[in-house]
This record gives sequence, C-alpha cells and structure tokens, in this order.
Amino acid sequence: MPSSERFPCVTRRGFLVGTAAVLAAGCIRTPQNQEYAPVTPVRPAGPATTGGDGSGLTYTVERGDTLYSISRRAGIPVADIENANPRSSDPPLRPGTRLWLPGAIAIIGTTAAPPTTTPEVAGKGEPYRLVPRSTWTDAKIGPKREPMGKVLKITVHHTDEGERLAEVPDAELLKRIDNYHREGRHWPSIGYHYLVGRDGEICNIYEGRPAQFKGTHTLHNNSNNLGIAVMGDFMHKLPTPKQLRALRAFLDDSRSRFSVSLTQVYGHRELSASSCPGDALFAWLKDYRAGRAG
Repeated sequence: MPSSERFPCVTRRGFLVGTAAVLAAGCIRTPQNQEYAPVTPVRPAGPATTGGDGSGLTYTVERGDTLYSISRRAGIPVADIENANPRSSDPPLRPGTRLWLPGAIAIIGTTAAPPTTTPEVAGKGEPYRLVPRSTWTDAKIGPKREPMGKVLKITVHHTDEGERLAEVPDAELLKRIDNYHREGRHWPSIGYHYLVGRDGEICNIYEGRPAQFKGTHTLHNNSNNLGIAVMGDFMHKLPTPKQLRALRAFLDDSRSRFSVSLTQVYGHRELSASSCPGDALFAWLKDYRAGRAG
C-alpha cells in the first residue's frame, strides 16, 4: 500500500496544541519554492494592454477555463483580460487560445513561479486571495510524493483543531498542520491541496500540497482527488459567512478548472470513515450540490 494511503487526514488536536512551543519559532522565512519552474513573460504583438509597465504573462487556454476562473488564478480583473484580448469574450473560449494577462505575475495551479503576494481578486461571488505555498513555507515536497494525474473529484474537509486553537493565526496553524503531517504522519507535506483561511478582510485560500501531486487527505481515496480544507471545527457550527462565500466561489472555480461535476464533490465522510467535514459544513455542502447554498 503506498505511504500516502495509510492514514486518514485527521489533524489531531493534541499534537497541534502540544507542538505550539516548537512551532512558535517557526516564523515565515524568505520563500524559495523549488517546485515551480520560472516563467519569462513574453508580450505578444497586438492591441495595447492595461498593464502600464508592460508586465504580464501569456497563458494558453485549457479545457474548462473561463475568463472568470483565469482572472482568479492570475489575480487580475476579467475586464483587464477582455481589454487586452478583444476577442476573448467571443464564445466559446477555445482551448489552445493564447491570452495576454497584463500585470499577472503567476497563474496559480500551473508551473508558473508563484508571486510573493497575490492581488485581491474580485468577481461574481466572494473575492478571495490565493496565497501560494511559497509565502508560508520554503520546505520542498518530500520524496515519497506521487503524481496526481487528472483530477476527477473534489473532497471538502475541516481542519478540526478544536476551540483551543480557534484564535491561532492562519500562518501558525498552517505550520502546525504541516509539521504534524510531516513529522507525525511521515507524509511528503501537508495533506490538503488548499486551505480556506480565517484571517483578513479578504478570505485567504492557501495553497498546501501543489495540485500536481496526489494529496493525503481521504483514506483509500486520494487518487485523482483534490482536497480542500476549511480552517476550523464545523461539527456544530458553520464557517463564517466570508469563508462560506469564498469556499463556494473556489469550488466553482476548481470545478471549472478541472471539469468536475457537482456530483463529484464530496464531504470526507462520504468516501471514508470520518465525521469530517463536520455535521454543519456537510449539511451546507449538500445544499451546494443541490444549488441551494447561499
């Protein structure tokens, strides 16, 4: 059995609390993520863009992309993409089309080098800020990593750290979960691909294990499965309205990006023996699948 399949994704409260003293010194260091290849921006010939300094990236449209999902991943408004690429709004957005993304530093979810900070992204639904892995850790993914392959389903979790850690800042909680998954479970890295945070006016969604690698979050069901965890314990209460709106928007974006249907979005408990993602969040997830989530 592969090492990534041996254990469930539970974040043990005792371990997280007990490692507080060790991890308190784990301040964020200068990011040096070696899992991404640098991208050299190349500005194509064509109409003038809104990027005043001429910076930006070219992006090749993939199946399932929309202007909205690309704008979120690039951290720039849809209007900037439309202004820089006048025919981009002509349906459909065809795979293979090359778009100029003015002002973009990286495209989250590709091999582009991630930015040290990601601009706020607004659109339909709740704005959220995608925070690349390199901003909260410089640790490489361990050697026992396995390729993800095509994403076929998405599984929602809660981190379930209990009331004692409810006020712990996102950055510290990320370190504690990552340390537990590495040192306590001997996994290649934090098991989730993305984590929906609590801090800030704009909801931060943190990149955990890059989506190119199989996660370790759902026992016996990690293959081709994107793991998204919401920070908090949601057995008896829902996430904050800000978290829920961001989660909904990010689920919509991820389903569009990977061409995953609503029927293939699961709560952890549906795929393996677990109470995750908590009764309250699971009830919301069922409403989301039915098109009733607010």
